Amino acid sequence: MRVSMAPDGAYSKDVAMSRSAVDRLGERLRKSAAIGPEDAAAYSEYRAGFSDALGEIQEAIAGMGLPLLGQTARLKTLESTQAKLQRESIRLSQIQDIAGCRVTVRG
Repeated sequence: MRVSMAPDGAYSKDVAMSRSAVDRLGERLRKSAAIGPEDAAAYSEYRAGFSDALGEIQEAIAGMGLPLLGQTARLKTLESTQAKLQRESIRLSQIQDIAGCRVTVRG
């Protein structure tokens, strides 16, 4: 699944993995003590789908002319996602912080 931001600020998803495939992956991650290479690769592909939108958000923030003190961005690690799936009763497709951006401004 690829997420991108349209010029009007709306987000669109280009589906590389169906939602049910994403959720099946999440169930395997939740139940697994040791993550196999196929599931690690599938998660990496899923997570990479958020990279473009994250980059677009960073560019949009940089273009706002804000008095930035700092800006960081990250994609959630496999281990962090697995821990969240094990800790909470949530499906992988419902996790809303696969990608994140933090901005600190003066003022």
